[in-house]
Amino acid sequence: MAQIDRMALADLGNCVQIAKAVIDQLGDIQPPIPIEEIAYGVDIDDIKELRTRGFEGALIADDAKSTGTILVNSNSIPERRRFTIGHELGHFLSPWHKPPDGGFKCSKEDMFRNDHGGNARRKMEVEANKFSAEILMPETLFCRDIQKRPSPGLEHILQWGDRYETSKIATVRRFVDLYGEPSAMVVTKLGVISQIHRHKSFPFIEPRYGQSVQPKAVTAKFTGDIDDCSDSSPTEPSFWISARLARGAEMYEQVLVQGKGYKITLLTIDETEAEDEDDEYERERSEWKPTYHR
Repeated sequence: MAQIDRMALADLGNCVQIAKAVIDQLGDIQPPIPIEEIAYGVDIDDIKELRTRGFEGALIADDAKSTGTILVNSNSIPERRRFTIGHELGHFLSPWHKPPDGGFKCSKEDMFRNDHGGNARRKMEVEANKFSAEILMPETLFCRDIQKRPSPGLEHILQWGDRYETSKIATVRRFVDLYGEPSAMVVTKLGVISQIHRHKSFPFIEPRYGQSVQPKAVTAKFTGDIDDCSDSSPTEPSFWISARLARGAEMYEQVLVQGKGYKITLLTIDETEAEDEDDEYERERSEWKPTYHR
């Protein structure tokens, strides 16, 4: 069992710093990260699986959070259960995460949340997601994997998901956060947008939740079996962002087919193409606001 000094975590300022400190204490560690061992090493007494549709995960702990029990939805795939354990561990190790009445009972939507909108409870869920992403896919290790690929795409992200034992969506989200170039993930079901996650440098996605993607977009046109992946192809930027911001942008679109009508789309903007454009591009580029969506 991993031995973690919780006292060394007490004065850290945010969830990501706590997760990094835990990884640092483990020394020379390689993925997949032993999340259950870590949980037991920080005084989690038990991790129980329950068949439930009411929540994806829960944390039961005393007020001081000296010990605790984590509950996970047994109906979820193993990779999602690992993320849930990390999420609840984030609640447990963050001293400023005070459980609401009835304790932490986190829904599937909470596990995808990245915009709190000023809501205190949602803010804790966003922070717990950041903790889980950092501890399961440590920035140092994940960035090293990205740097090994000159032009990373969904096919590489799938390999990293296997390596870190994380779900496809969680792995793509992590890639978008750490790639450093303008990129975004869009999840659709039967052509309708259900999730958006983008790097702070990527423009606001024009189609909103519940709206259909442009019929001429690669996402709408590409078909295949589960886990079939399209090439990364040039796409019309105005399918995804405002026409004004689309000027001068060289955008690429890649699609991964999933079951039950779901697709995962990776959008990237090649900034090297923009270097040949005039100063107007740079002015408009500076107007891309870092607005986040869950």
